[in-house]
Amino acid sequence: DPRGELISVMHAREKSPKDAKLAAREKKLIAAVPLPDASWVTVGWRLGHFQWVRFENSKDWMDENFDAIGVARDVFALPHCAGLEELRVGVLRWEHLENDVPALLKVAAKESWAPSLKKLRVGDIDDDIDMTHHPVGNLSFLPKAFPALESLFIHSGTWQPKALAYPKMDFPKLKELTLETCSMSVARLKCVLCGKLP
Repeated sequence: DPRGELISVMHAREKSPKDAKLAAREKKLIAAVPLPDASWVTVGWRLGHFQWVRFENSKDWMDENFDAIGVARDVFALPHCAGLEELRVGVLRWEHLENDVPALLKVAAKESWAPSLKKLRVGDIDDDIDMTHHPVGNLSFLPKAFPALESLFIHSGTWQPKALAYPKMDFPKLKELTLETCSMSVARLKCVLCGKLP
């Protein structure tokens, strides 16, 4: 099984990271994994599985036809997601972020690995983007969807009063919390201050 071989090769590379033959075989095995276009999805590998997956339509944010949910379903269907530790979501469709981001996360929440996901980055942006026009929508379902989170990062502004709803911060295992916003209302701050955090 190519997956079994990939696991073995990656284990071997940890012991012999400079082995050119192993590196070439690893590259060939990874190339055979049916991942979507790299301008839509990037992954980090660890011992034959995805350690992290990042979604962002870096090809064209203005593409109205970009099906972020379809891409996510294709990726999540891969057996390499079984041990996923971190999920990152960048810009999907610029005019539809407040709908697309929660929809993608709700698809993720149905996966078998969701209850054990350790890290979530929402608004994982590389470029300097106008935060006011980067709403990520209602995230109030996150505590139930991903109860084992140890790290939560949310980067979001809003130009619509109800476009951003933080989850009530009930994350019993959380170690890191980062909220980047230009719209910290009293209601949103209460979500943080009234939460159950270690």
